[in-house]
Amino acid sequence: MDEVLESYRKSLERECKNKVPFFDPKSNRNAKIFALLQDPGKSGAVISETCSIWSNNDPTAERQRVMLKKYKVTEEELLCWNFFGCFNVEINKIKKADKIFWSKRLENLIKLCPSIKVIIVFGKLAWDGMYYFNNIRKIPIISSPHPSRRGMTQINAEDKLNFAWKSAKQILDI
Repeated sequence: MDEVLESYRKSLERECKNKVPFFDPKSNRNAKIFALLQDPGKSGAVISETCSIWSNNDPTAERQRVMLKKYKVTEEELLCWNFFGCFNVEINKIKKADKIFWSKRLENLIKLCPSIKVIIVFGKLAWDGMYYFNNIRKIPIISSPHPSRRGMTQINAEDKLNFAWKSAKQILDI
C-alpha cells in the first residue's frame, strides 16, 4: 500500500468526520491515469471498503475491467478515486459548497501524484464538481458517462466510454 495515499485517506477521514474508502492496495501515486468516479455508492466499494476497479464485484467495476483489458491499461498505470470521496454522501443533496469542498480535496490528492498525465471523469455529478477544480498542472481531462448500469443507458454511452479509455491510453503513448 502506498503510504502517501494512505496518509491522505486518513487525513480526509478526520477532516470529513466520515468513513473514507481505502485506495486499491496496488494503487500508487506514480500512476499515469486518474480514474475519477462519482462516489463510493452503495455497491462494491461499500462491501470491500475500497475504491477499486480491479477487485470490487459490481457492474461498474466489471465494465471498467473490460475497458482496461481492451486498452491494455495496467494496475500500475491507474489510480481510482471518487470526486465525492467519503461514504454516506447524500448525492441527491449536493450543494455548491460540497462541490467546492471536494474539488479542493481532489486538488490536494493530485498534488501528491506527480505522474498523472490524464484524468477521466466518469458521470455527470463528478463532472459538475470538476467545474470547481483548479487544474494548475493543465492535465488533460476526459469526460465519460458513468460506467454503472444506469449510466450506460444514455445515448451512445458505450461508444463514449470506449472513446474515453482509448483517448487516455493514447495520451500515455505520446
